[in-house]
Amino acid sequence: MKLTKLRKITLFLVIATVFMLRLPNNSNLPTYIVIPLLVSLLAKYIHGDLDTGFVWSKSDAFYWIYVIGVPLIVVIFYEKVIIKQCRM
Repeated sequence: MKLTKLRKITLFLVIATVFMLRLPNNSNLPTYIVIPLLVSLLAKYIHGDLDTGFVWSKSDAFYWIYVIGVPLIVVIFYEKVIIKQCRM
């Protein structure tokens, strides 16, 4: 099964976010800020961008909104649903 670049990035974002959520947050920053930033920078470093070249385009804006938004949604879902179920 051949995955497109966006699917590979999405899979990486979700796995990296869940892994980072398992680590203790010893920083003075909230989890919903630190993890999306770290995971999005890792995704950019490991997988690169959706297009080639150094010129900013609409796909770059979509890319950054996407790679910050997906981990943010996973963090919110984890804190609201998963942690709430564990406390019950």
